[in-house]
Amino acid sequence: MRTRVLLAGFFGILTLFSASSAAAAILRTADGTEITGELAAESFQLETDAGPVEVPLAAILQAKRAGDRFEILLADGTKLLGTITEESVKIKEGLILKAIPTAQIEILMFTPPGFPLGSLKSNYFPVALYKGKELVTACPIRLEIDVTKALRAGKGEQSAIARTGFFTCDSLSIVTLSVSLDRGKRSARVTFSGTIRVLESSDKWAQINAELLAGGKALVRPQGARIDAEEKKGTPFKLSLEVPTATLDAVLAEAEGVLARISVEVSRN
Repeated sequence: MRTRVLLAGFFGILTLFSASSAAAAILRTADGTEITGELAAESFQLETDAGPVEVPLAAILQAKRAGDRFEILLADGTKLLGTITEESVKIKEGLILKAIPTAQIEILMFTPPGFPLGSLKSNYFPVALYKGKELVTACPIRLEIDVTKALRAGKGEQSAIARTGFFTCDSLSIVTLSVSLDRGKRSARVTFSGTIRVLESSDKWAQINAELLAGGKALVRPQGARIDAEEKKGTPFKLSLEVPTATLDAVLAEAEGVLARISVEVSRN
C-alpha cells in the first residue's frame, strides 16, 4: 500500500509561493545546467527503507541527490531518504515543457528565487544568503542568522544582524532586528530587539521565538513573546536568553560559531 505523507508544516508551506505556483522550482542537472520553472506533477513517488510513499511537492523544500537516492527536506524540518520512482521529471520553462531524466538531477529546490541552490540545511531560511529583491511570503516565518561576529564584538550595544524585512507572513514582517550581549562572570545575556510591522489588513498577534545554536545543538531553552501588532504601525519586541558565560565563550571560539533562529507565527486578534 502506498502512503501519502502528511505533515504538520504542510499547510504552512502552501503559502510560500502565494504569488506563483506551489510547484515552482529550480533544478540543476549533473552537468551544471540550471532550469527555473514549474513542475507538471503534484507529488513525487518515493521508495524508502520503510516502503513506498507519495510526497506532495508543496510539502518539499529541497530534494538533493545522495548517491543513488535523494535526501528530501520537508517543510516541517524532517528529512526523507528515498529513490524517486519516476524516470523523468517534467518542468515547464517558459512555454516549453522539458522532461529531465531523474538520473541526471542533482538537486531540486522549491524555495523562493534568490537563495543559492542547496543552501538549505533545515526549514529555516539562511537570511544572509538571500539575494532576491521580492517579498517572500512564508508562514510561519523561519529565519536563520549567523550572530557570531556580533557576539564576539559584544560590548552591550545593539548590532543590526540581518535584512529580515523581505520575509512576511499574513502581511506581517520583522522590519528591524538587532542583537546585544551583556556579559557577566557566570552568565551572559543575549538580547534580540526589533520591530514588527503589519503592512496592511488588520491588527495581528505575533508569537516570536528565538533560540541559539552551535554545532546544530541548542545552547539554552528557546524564549518567546506574544506581541500585539497594530496595523501599519511599528511594534517593538525584545527577547533575552541567558547563556553560561563559559559555554558561550567556548562556542564563539569555534569556527562554526553561533546561529540564531527566529520564528514568527501570525494570527488575527
